[in-house]
Amino acid sequence: RKEYEIIADGQIRFTDAGNENIISYERTLNGQKLSVFCNLRGTEQPLGEVFEAPGGKLLIGNYNENSDAAGQAVRINVLRPFEIAAVLQ
Repeated sequence: RKEYEIIADGQIRFTDAGNENIISYERTLNGQKLSVFCNLRGTEQPLGEVFEAPGGKLLIGNYNENSDAAGQAVRINVLRPFEIAAVLQ
């Protein structure tokens, strides 16, 4: 939280992930945006629309293989059981 001010101080706006089993929201601060997706179920859950963040960085995630490669777009269309993903743009 100390490294990324947006996590604690960003203005929050809840968004619609297109799936009632997923909580999603955005935080914005100083021209940055942090998009957060949380699967509340023990089964895979699809997002209503594919989320893409060209040049984005996966800051927080509980599945290691989701870490982004430098310069690649972060793309999320399904969240695994109890998965959380926070993407900085």
